[in-house]
Amino acid sequence: MVWWQACLWGLGGAALVEIRQMWHLWHQTHNWPWVDEQEQTKVAGYAIAVTLRLIMAVGVNAVYVASHQIAGPFAAFTIGVSAPVILQQIMVQAPNEPVSSSPSASPVPPPSPDGRRTAPQDTAQPGDVDVR
Repeated sequence: MVWWQACLWGLGGAALVEIRQMWHLWHQTHNWPWVDEQEQTKVAGYAIAVTLRLIMAVGVNAVYVASHQIAGPFAAFTIGVSAPVILQQIMVQAPNEPVSSSPSASPVPPPSPDGRRTAPQDTAQPGDVDVR
């Protein structure tokens, strides 16, 4: 699938989510989502939020299609619908600690003086469970 087609399908999916949300809020409050409790219109803030969510859906679709994870329109549409959840889960899974580049943090042992790598030492104690 061509990247711009996937992005358009994702944009369509995200737009339908926004339309559904607006419909739901209208039936719940009998008022537009951009009107607050004091009957003041907040169209600019609402428009910015919706625009950012649509851009987020297009961006996630662009990344997925660039990595050849989208094969057809339904997948692109579905990713557009679920883009906020996808990004939220990625952020939950991302490590919060900075990555250390010190040699002690490396799982690969440093080379010996003659240039060969030594095998890691087995530090198993009696009663340890081997999970390999």
